[in-house]
Amino acid sequence: MQPDTISKITDTDPMEKLNSILYKTAIESIPLLTQENFSMWRSRVVNLLDLLKIKDAVFSEEGVLTSSEELILRTVLAAKLDANIHSNVINHNNKEDGMEIWKTINKYFASTQSANRARVWNNFSLLNYDDNDVNGFITQVRAAIEKMHEVGINIDIDVVGYEIIKKFPKTPELNSISSAITHSGQEMTPDLVLDHLRLHANKQSISGGNSSSSSQQVSLFTDYKSTKCKPNAHNTRAPHPQHRCWMLHPHLRPATNNTSSFEKIDRSEHSVSSFHSSISHPSMHFVLDSGSSAHMTSNINLFFALDLKEEGIVKTSSGEECLKIKGVGSIKLSNKHGNLIFHHVLYVPNLCVNLLSVRCLVLDGFEIFFEMNAFSIKKNHSMCMSGHYVNNLPILEFDAQSHECLLSSSELLHKALGHVSYRRIRQRLGIPLKNYRSCEACAVSKVTKGSFHTRHSKASKPFEEIHLDISKSDVGMTLTQAIDLEARRLGYYPTVIHSDRGTEFINKYMMDYCNRNLIRTRYSDAYTPQQNGLAERFNRTIIESTRAILKDSGLSLHFWNEIIKTSTLTLNQIPAHKSKKSPFELFKNRLLPLDYFKPIGLRVAYRDLPDTSTSKLAEIDLIGF
Repeated sequence: MQPDTISKITDTDPMEKLNSILYKTAIESIPLLTQENFSMWRSRVVNLLDLLKIKDAVFSEEGVLTSSEELILRTVLAAKLDANIHSNVINHNNKEDGMEIWKTINKYFASTQSANRARVWNNFSLLNYDDNDVNGFITQVRAAIEKMHEVGINIDIDVVGYEIIKKFPKTPELNSISSAITHSGQEMTPDLVLDHLRLHANKQSISGGNSSSSSQQVSLFTDYKSTKCKPNAHNTRAPHPQHRCWMLHPHLRPATNNTSSFEKIDRSEHSVSSFHSSISHPSMHFVLDSGSSAHMTSNINLFFALDLKEEGIVKTSSGEECLKIKGVGSIKLSNKHGNLIFHHVLYVPNLCVNLLSVRCLVLDGFEIFFEMNAFSIKKNHSMCMSGHYVNNLPILEFDAQSHECLLSSSELLHKALGHVSYRRIRQRLGIPLKNYRSCEACAVSKVTKGSFHTRHSKASKPFEEIHLDISKSDVGMTLTQAIDLEARRLGYYPTVIHSDRGTEFINKYMMDYCNRNLIRTRYSDAYTPQQNGLAERFNRTIIESTRAILKDSGLSLHFWNEIIKTSTLTLNQIPAHKSKKSPFELFKNRLLPLDYFKPIGLRVAYRDLPDTSTSKLAEIDLIGF
């Protein structure tokens, strides 16, 4: 059986058409072999070998394959290896022998040697339970058990089950789960333990789904059960007895001109626990508070990014006062140790002191060291902040902030990154960023027709699918050279090439190249560029960015080719739709710092020539001694 016959579909034999579909589906379902997915990879390869009717010959010690079967096995195995795995299992001794490649792969991943078995057992022993990712822990345990079977580690199933239970943290809920498992009367197995964990994960998701959809700051907001009494009703949680309740006995209430602010607040709002003190400090002083669940400040000038919106209330420790949260944003603070940026900081205008939450600092990786008369805060063993005590309060001092840029930070980034949308900048930086005024250059340059609605499946890895829209006589030679270059770097060829029906794509040279490297081709219909939408859309994005840059910078149109190169580079630094990484990072595995980019059109140098030009060998005039 030749490889070409796998993808050939005839109209005369329905069974041959069905077999071709099965072969194609089986080959495409096999992922690239990496260090983590050998079990799944091996299972799918074995299914393909069984479908090709060569499984028995491959697994038999005396099995023999025909030349065509050997070619199929070698081609499939080599095409489904990651670049690193390919370098470790294929060498000059076995590169022409598919059976030897198969044995080398199994020996590399499922060796029964003591060192490999110890490595697999250590990986299982070091698995950590995370109550925030129970399903992930279940998947890791099942994969580890499968690897132990592959390398020949045979342990009683009840021992494996008890080993899994030993990984549970000592919490009341997990202790009850352990007791339910051990007293269930059923035989102890890993499946029994993992089934109970899955039920626990389902209960977590149900309880999480019942929470209010308006809760956005999960780590900041806490549930608040009021201890206040209602009119004509006494609250049993109140700290006073019923016979002294003001709601039941109004004449006992002291005379005052101020009503409780908490009674005027909507009961559906969230509350945040915080510190309350009557001591006033300058705006650049922060109190390190172990009772606060969020960073808070009343100084709006500290924010470089602020989302002004009602977020709930701050409930002080005294219980007699509640403060409105007016926004959430990011602040930048400076001290003698350097600059610090804190995200998810609450803006509370009526707060009398600025607060840094100990809990939030610990979650961000900071370490806090308290001494007799001072304290220090480190991150990655590097000093970040140091403070002292004032009236037994831990105080941190920071430098006053000054702003020198005439443009806002968001506007400067917008222009420096080729007039890209604010949404993509927010996705890149991970902080709230608003456009306080519209960009005239973008409004004029990005007017388009209505969109063409279509659907595209997402590629599973970089370079898997290529979308093209180019037109030159030498496209074939240039394109194949570029594909070969990236294929050598990444270790695999693309699966699909999307293009229009130009003659530069539909020709014998390109068809032979695609068939030789198992690349499928998809063409859009004539006079329907919307079907090649991804390529057309990115071309439009580049043109829009180029127009905006030319209009904003005032440069001549003669520089359009340089502006297009710059625009393409900058656009590739910003994550695309539904992606957390930029195209440049996905393709190159590295990032370019954003401060590398500057708005195009700024004067960076002037040409200053001398009035006269002289030779270095010319005679020197004597002026004096």
